[in-house]
Amino acid sequence: MNKETLLKVVKQDWYMQGFISSVTLFFNPFYSGVKMKKYHPYTYSYLMSFHKDDYGEAYYGIDDMKAMWYEMEKAYKKDSQHFLKQREKYRKIVESYQPLVEEYGKLDITTLSEKQLIELAHEMFESASETVCICHDIEAFSITNDRKLRHAIKDKVDDEAIINRYAELLAHPISKSWANEAGAELYDISQINDKQKQTQLLQEHARKYFWIRNNYLHSEALTAADFREEMGHMKDYAAIDYEAIKKKKVGLITELNLGQDIQELIKHIEFFVDYQDERKKNILISNHYVERICFEFARRFNIPKPLIKYLLPHEFNPALLKNEKLPSILAKRREGYLIILSPDETIVIEGDELKEYDKILHEGGIEHDSDIHGLSASGGTAIGRAVICKTADSMKNLQEGDILVTAMTRPEFVPAMKKAAGIVTDEGGITSHAAIVSRELGKPCVIGTKNATRVIKDGDLVEVKGNHGVVVIIKGAK
Repeated sequence: MNKETLLKVVKQDWYMQGFISSVTLFFNPFYSGVKMKKYHPYTYSYLMSFHKDDYGEAYYGIDDMKAMWYEMEKAYKKDSQHFLKQREKYRKIVESYQPLVEEYGKLDITTLSEKQLIELAHEMFESASETVCICHDIEAFSITNDRKLRHAIKDKVDDEAIINRYAELLAHPISKSWANEAGAELYDISQINDKQKQTQLLQEHARKYFWIRNNYLHSEALTAADFREEMGHMKDYAAIDYEAIKKKKVGLITELNLGQDIQELIKHIEFFVDYQDERKKNILISNHYVERICFEFARRFNIPKPLIKYLLPHEFNPALLKNEKLPSILAKRREGYLIILSPDETIVIEGDELKEYDKILHEGGIEHDSDIHGLSASGGTAIGRAVICKTADSMKNLQEGDILVTAMTRPEFVPAMKKAAGIVTDEGGITSHAAIVSRELGKPCVIGTKNATRVIKDGDLVEVKGNHGVVVIIKGAK
C-alpha cells in the first residue's frame, strides 16, 4: 500500500473504541474482522488499531458498518431467524475449539519443546481469531441504530428528558450478563452459614469465573480466596429485577403505541446486547490461555513479560525471539504502534514514521463550548471532579464521587464505575458496555460525545446531565 493510499485510509470516517490493551492479546480477535467473508457476504475493507503505553484504540470504518447493517437487515427480512442462526454458528465454532482448550489446560507447557510451544501458540492464536470472525458485525448494529429508537419516541413525546428516560428503559437488557450472573451467584454463596459448604462453592465459583477480571492487557486467574475477599464487599448488593423491567417495557410500548418496526428494533437491541456479552466472555477466557503462552516465551527467551505482549502472532518465531535487540525493539514499539489491516495485508507503522499518522488521529482541531453533547445512556445528574481514565494506573486516581471520563468502558472499568458519581465516554452506543452498566448501577451517563477525553481536562469540575445527554464544564482545573 503506497503512502497516498495509507493517508486516505487513515483520514476516512472511523468509529473508535478505546481500552487498556497490549498488541498480542488484542490482535488475534481483532484481525479476523477483515476475514469475515468466510461466513458473510461482507467484511471490513480496513481496520486500524493504535497502541501506546498499554492503551489501545480500535478503528472500524463507518461506511463498512453501514453497508454491513444493510446486508444484515436484508437477510433478516428474508428469514426472521437469521440472527439466531448466525449466533448458533458462532457457538458451534467456539465448541469446535473446546478440545484444544481442554487439552492445553492440562499441559505443563514448561516441558514442551521449542517447536511444540510455537505450534501450540499458533493453534491458540488461530482459535482466538476464528472464534470471533463470524460476529464482528455486532458493532455494525449499534453504530447504525443508535438514534432510531430515540427518533421513534420523539414522534410521541416532546420532553427531551422523558425521551431519554424512555429510551433507557426500552434499550435495557432483559437477561443477566455474565458479570451479573457471577455477582448474583457470589452473593448467594455469601449467605451460606456452613463454612465448609461455602468454601466448596467458592472453589466451584473460581473454576467457573477465574477469568472475570481479564482484559486485553493482562489476565488474572482468580482463586477462591480472591472471590472470598470480593464477597466481603457485597453488603449493599441488590439484584436487578429483570421480570419487572420486561413488564415496564411492554407497558411503555403499549402506552406509546410503537409500531412493529420499532418493536423489532427493541428485540434486536436485546439480542445484540446478549450476543455481544457472550462474545466478550469467550474473548476474556481465550486471553487467559494466550497470555500464559506469551509468558512461557518470555521466560525461555528472557524477555520482560510486559514487552512480550507487543509481538504480533507471526513474530513468535525462534529467529526473532533469539534476537538480543528484541526487548529494546518492543520497548520502542510500546511507545507507539499503528496497525492497518485489510483482507490482503497487514501494515505496521512505528518509530518516526508514526508521528504523522498519530497527529491525524489525535491532534485534529476541536471546536467546543462549555457544553459537550452526546447520547443519554442513564438518567440523573452528577457534579464532580473529572478524571480522564485510559490506563489501569489512571483509574487508580479516581475517587468516590469523581466523574469518570474515558474513550469507552470495558469490564475492567467496573470497579471505577462503581466509585464514580457519573460516567462520560467518547464512543459507544445503545449496546455499549458503558450504557448497560451505568443503567444497572443507576449512575448518570453520557456516551458518544466524540471528544470528551480531549476537551475535558483532569481536575475540571463538570456536571453530567444524564437526562439530556449533556456534559457541562463548570470550572477548569487550576
